[in-house]
Amino acid sequence: MTGALINGLLLGMLYGGVALGLALVAGVMRLPNLAHSELLIGAAFLIGALQDRLGWDPLLCAVLVAPVMFAIAYPLQRLVLTPTMLRGFEPPLVAAFGISMTVQTLLVIAFSSNPRSLQASYSTGGFGVLGVTVRAVMVVAVAVTVVMALVLF
Repeated sequence: MTGALINGLLLGMLYGGVALGLALVAGVMRLPNLAHSELLIGAAFLIGALQDRLGWDPLLCAVLVAPVMFAIAYPLQRLVLTPTMLRGFEPPLVAAFGISMTVQTLLVIAFSSNPRSLQASYSTGGFGVLGVTVRAVMVVAVAVTVVMALVLF
């Protein structure tokens, strides 16, 4: 019971961090870009592909993938979404849906729809809290969420 409560709390805070990111994007840019999540999943697939081929740590692969994703996402924002923002709320939303669906289709074609996980020694490691093993990755995610919440609010 305690384990489920702790893991549920940590997972809920992780979802809170995702919601903070979406709220920031929607509040600052006034555009709920729904393609961000697909680009993030695309980055995860690229990190997994690099890890499979090179055998490197996922965080090191992420450092390599980040500039590639920037090179993909920046032109999408600058050339597709920003020009449509002058035409009202609906055109950029429709464009974001179109980008989202296109990226989803390309990812299924390139990587299939089978679930995968990144392999790292620290992803399953943890420590005991109230007699329950808590994954260290979840604690880091909660810490980032709390810091983001404190900075934003």
